[in-house]
Amino acid sequence: MSTTSEFAERLKEVRRQLTEPAAAADGGDDEYRAFASGRVGNRPQVSVTFSKKDGRGKTLAYSHLYCLDVENPNLGCVAEFTRHRVTLKGRNLAELVRLLGDHKAREVRETDELHALALPPDAPVVTSIEVLDKRDGEEW
Repeated sequence: MSTTSEFAERLKEVRRQLTEPAAAADGGDDEYRAFASGRVGNRPQVSVTFSKKDGRGKTLAYSHLYCLDVENPNLGCVAEFTRHRVTLKGRNLAELVRLLGDHKAREVRETDELHALALPPDAPVVTSIEVLDKRDGEEW
């Protein structure tokens, strides 16, 4: 029972932090965004970086992306690269799927379930990124 109340308290704390203005001490923007497009207008990007919630990242060249498998774009997709299969899951991801298909997403960021619950229901949220190396079948 205490685990449930601890979770509820932590969720309240995360929601409070997300609604308060960010401290401008470092001048950075720490707000979670499921994806980012390039800084140079809306031009196609050379590569896309998939960032896990633990901080690890993998950058793959768009020149190796040959297929996007999509059943419901709002829930995610499977991106087939020459040597990697990237599975993205979440909610409200139709815009991300479109940007990936147009080679315009620069970064895709995963978040944990607690932060996903604290975000507005209409916000794009990536809850899972799975990268499979097709050569040896190992997941990154």
